[in-house]
Amino acid sequence: MVDAESLEAEVGKQVLEFFRNPSVRGRIEKAAREAAEKAAAPLAKEIFVLRTEIGRLSGICDALFGDHYEERIITREQFVAKNAEYSERMEELKGRLDRLWRRSGETARPCRRGMRCSKGVCPTWLRGGTGCL
Repeated sequence: MVDAESLEAEVGKQVLEFFRNPSVRGRIEKAAREAAEKAAAPLAKEIFVLRTEIGRLSGICDALFGDHYEERIITREQFVAKNAEYSERMEELKGRLDRLWRRSGETARPCRRGMRCSKGVCPTWLRGGTGCL
């Protein structure tokens, strides 16, 4: 007859051997990675969409500036109205992006200029600066 302590010790030993098996450990690690990636995918996608939209709006603002100052296609009043509209939208998007970035657990600050900095992370922030303002 086996006593409880011996049985517990033997079961514990077999459980440890099972989890030390490289094949089992590899499958567990793979499953954990896949679960983490799946959980992060919607957040990463939303961050990508926001950064893309910020970059698009930045291009529109540049073109608007060119239309007013270089080409004289639009009046100053039209420029001011549209610029205010686009600026407000960009600030809203940047605020959403900042909140999402913080939720994602990233330590680097997202670039405020959309996708102009490498991978959307401002190099001045990585060097300890304030980031793009």
